Parts: sequence; structure tokens; C-alpha cells
Amino acid sequence: VSLVVFSGCSSLKDQAKSRELLAKCEYTLEDVAVENISFTQVIELIETAKEVDWKDPDPEILPLLNEIRKLNFELDFQELDFQAAIGIYNPNDHEVVVDSLYFDAFLDESKIARVHHNTSMLISPNSNSVIETTMTVAKGIKLKKVRKAEEIQLRGKVWLKIELLKDYPVTLPMKFDVSRPVPREEINALIDEQKRIVVAKIVKELLSGGIRNLFDQR
Repeated sequence: VSLVVFSGCSSLKDQAKSRELLAKCEYTLEDVAVENISFTQVIELIETAKEVDWKDPDPEILPLLNEIRKLNFELDFQELDFQAAIGIYNPNDHEVVVDSLYFDAFLDESKIARVHHNTSMLISPNSNSVIETTMTVAKGIKLKKVRKAEEIQLRGKVWLKIELLKDYPVTLPMKFDVSRPVPREEINALIDEQKRIVVAKIVKELLSGGIRNLFDQR
């Protein structure tokens, strides 16, 4: 990564060339992974369990406990961050400058995040560079939507800053649109791990005797 500063004497020809080169670059979404995920408490489930007389439980509660043992219940996330690796290939015979990225992230057609990433990157001729950035999923997006989505898309612009005058830079945007399948296996593995933690907590705090055996039969 290199920092690049254009002098105030840059010609209009240089500016036009910089824009032209940036427009010819190719963009890919090389990888998307879960960077951070935390889950909400299963308040309704735990509160319901607290109302049960565990010394003499209603038989109707047994099927519920069995479903819990099988992890057949839903969680939701409190925080979810994806890390995206955006590849930029420069097919030109000259270096290209990228000063920042500004884009929206979508799961299928539902917007989940807006990202502004400053980078100041210089990309060598005929080479590829990768920008890694974090996308924080907006509050209100349900985990079910994340699990059902087919693709994650990034739509936005890359920016090049031209120093016409010292204190009055001009920014030149170029659009990009990239996509990649949602990392379902990784997300589902994290969810199942958290579900097992929830079940263990319920077993420890609420269950005793024969009821506990329902959770031991794995």
C-alpha cells in the first residue's frame, strides 16, 4: 500500500488519464467471512422454562424439551460483522490510484450495510490488489434472512482524489458491482455452536433428574 499525492500542477491531461485508467480496472469480491457474531439471549425460551414445575412437569413440556435437545429452535444475532476482501485488477500499463471505497452491501436485494473505507492504494501495472474492509449488518436484519440469502453483493464507487489546488481536491468516482455466495456453512456452524451453549445453560440452570436425560441422549 502506497500513499500518493498529486501536485497542484497536475495537468488536465493527467487527470483525464487517471480517470480513464481507473475506469478500466476490474473488480471482484474475492472472499466474505464472518468477522464477529454475537447472539441475543433466548429470553422467551428461558422465561417459559422457569414457569415449569420441574418436580412434576406437565407431559406437554416433554416434546418441547426434546426439540430443544435436537437444537430445533431459532436464535437471532445481536451483532454481525462480515469481512469482505475486494480485489481490484489493474490491466493498464501504468499505475492506478484508489483513495477510497464507498458502497452498499446487500443480501440478495435487501440492503444490510453501508461502508466508507479510506485506503490510498497504488496498484501496479497488470497486477491485482486486495482491500479488506468490515461490514456491520444493520440492526433489524433478522438472522433468518441471512441464512436464506443466496448472494451478498457490494454496489458502490471507488474514488480517486485529484489535487487541482492544495486545499480543493476533486474526487473522481467509478462504479463497481461485485457479488459472491453467502458463507452459509460458516454461519450455520457458528449458530449450531451457540445453540449448544444455550442448551447447556438451560440444562445447568433449570433441569434436574430424569428431565436432564433428554439432553444427554445425543
